[in-house]
Amino acid sequence: MKSEERYRELLDLTEELEKLNLRREQVADRIDALLSPIAAHPDREGTEINIGDKVSILTPGKYSFREGTVIRIGKLVTVKSNNGDVTTRKANNLRII
Repeated sequence: MKSEERYRELLDLTEELEKLNLRREQVADRIDALLSPIAAHPDREGTEINIGDKVSILTPGKYSFREGTVIRIGKLVTVKSNNGDVTTRKANNLRII
């Protein structure tokens, strides 16, 4: 009985850490947005890329995904796939879908 309680407590703590990590990422994204220069990040066709845009990656790696959503813009653009994988590319290596 005691080991079951410890196991449940460990699961609760793990879940709480995951929630805190997600919150930390959201705060870091907001800080990046405030500190990043307000320079245009045009894709290969000259269209400005914004957070939330669906993009196609023109230079995917062998095991990388080809499409995703822009989640962060800095010197490089961070793209997240539908299954949660994340990669970064220069803006000119992306095309807005």
